[in-house]
Amino acid sequence: MRGDITAAEPLIEESLANSRGNWIMTTLCQEGLADLARQKGDELRAQALLGGAVEMCERVNANQKQTFYLGLLAESLWATGDLGRAVDCLERAVEVGDGVTLSHALLMSRMGNFTDAIQWLQRFRESEPDPDRRVMATLALARLWWWQGDLERAKKLCEQAITVLEPTKLQRYLLPAEVLMSCLGGAAGDAVNKPGRAGAHCGAHVLGEMALDVATLLSHRCGEWEPNIAQRFIALTVDVPDRGLAFRIAWVRANLLEQVGDLERAMAVRERARQALCELREVLPEMHRQMFDEHPWVLEVSRYRVV
Repeated sequence: MRGDITAAEPLIEESLANSRGNWIMTTLCQEGLADLARQKGDELRAQALLGGAVEMCERVNANQKQTFYLGLLAESLWATGDLGRAVDCLERAVEVGDGVTLSHALLMSRMGNFTDAIQWLQRFRESEPDPDRRVMATLALARLWWWQGDLERAKKLCEQAITVLEPTKLQRYLLPAEVLMSCLGGAAGDAVNKPGRAGAHCGAHVLGEMALDVATLLSHRCGEWEPNIAQRFIALTVDVPDRGLAFRIAWVRANLLEQVGDLERAMAVRERARQALCELREVLPEMHRQMFDEHPWVLEVSRYRVV
């Protein structure tokens, strides 16, 4: 479902109420309303709607659509910190659809499986029929190359994503790409300002991704940024609803608090980051925990020692 559907919410609700017996209409409405719920930060409603779409597809043996909705459900579950249920959805999607979805690739990168994530994201950025999902794959791939030190490749990918978005210029998709491009260009002042202006266009989970990109930039040369940039990021990230990302953003926030001399708050935020990471590890299935523990962000937290 393409574009900004906020204004269409009442019509989608009405269509859902009148769609009994039509599984295609029902699931499309559930998908649209789930997308809108995520934009509003209501992940639990999104999960209920996507769960309903999964059940409907299962009843009519629409395996490919069921796989797609299981992937979207996994993305939302990851954002609420329900990593175990997210992994279950992805595994179920593979069984039903006999293949990997873009959602698998996106969450592979979160779990630290960079090699497989890069391979699959490359495939989806070339083959995904939905242009907005294709942009998601391209930006995710750009981030992975950036994290691994290939800045030029990351920039080219980000430029390609912005080109795809050029005809519509939908802010909910364009702003994350612009923030990432600012980060790749080292424009910390521009990057730290844009997420604060994106609240009217982007959902909480997207704002979390944008904050993560800024955090990645600021963590590269922590201690070298002007105090006002550090303070703006600290203010921007007081609350990060995406629990799958919160520990990393909090960790960078603690580093910046130290930089500006607020040692007491830095210690408290660092402890919250540790606790958030522990909570994620506890709900992650054992077979995936070892890979997660090798993620560079996780290693940074686990290796930190107070001196």
